[in-house]
Amino acid sequence: MRIELAKLHRQLKATMIYVTHDQVEAMTMADRIVVLDAGNISQTGAPLELYHKPANQFVAGFIGNPKMNFLPVTCKSVSAAGVEVDYLGQTAVLPVTPRYGMAGKTLTLGIRPEHIQLNGGDIVFTVTPTVIERLGRIRSPTPRSTARRRTSAPCSPAASASAPTHRLPPASMPPTAISSTRRHCL
Repeated sequence: MRIELAKLHRQLKATMIYVTHDQVEAMTMADRIVVLDAGNISQTGAPLELYHKPANQFVAGFIGNPKMNFLPVTCKSVSAAGVEVDYLGQTAVLPVTPRYGMAGKTLTLGIRPEHIQLNGGDIVFTVTPTVIERLGRIRSPTPRSTARRRTSAPCSPAASASAPTHRLPPASMPPTAISSTRRHCL
C-alpha cells in the first residue's frame, strides 16, 4: 500500500496528510514527519533529519528499526575533544559538543544498531547480551543493562547456519565487546 500511496501522491502533486503508527511508513513515504508523544509534538522535520538529529529520547527511540540502544552513562568531564563518559567502569570520549553543566551528571547514550560492530572501532564498551534476535544476516543481541533495547552486528552465513535459533538464558551469553564508528547521541 505504501508504494501505491506514494505513486498517487506524485501523480496528484497535492499535499497529503497520512497518519500512521508505523515509523517505517512514515520514513519511506513522508517529505516531513510530525512525531507525537501522548498528543504533544516532540519533533517535526524531514525523515533523515529526525533520524540523525532527534530532539529527544522519545524521537530517537521511535525512529529507526531496530530501535536505538540506550545506555546509562555518567559524564566524567567535558573538553574540546568531546564528552568523557563512564559506562560500568569503562570510559570513552564521545566526539560530541558538550553542554554546560554536564560533568558529574547521569546521561543516556544513544547508539543506533547499524552503527555497532563487534571488536574494533573508535569507541568500545563491553556488554552482556540477554537476548539475541536473528534477523537473517543480522543478529540483534540485547545488552543486560538495557533489557528492551537492541544492539546488532553482521553475522556471517556460516555462523548463522550453525547458531542456535532459540533464546538463550542470560547466564549462557558471554560479555561481548561492541564498538561504534558512527554518530553518538547524548
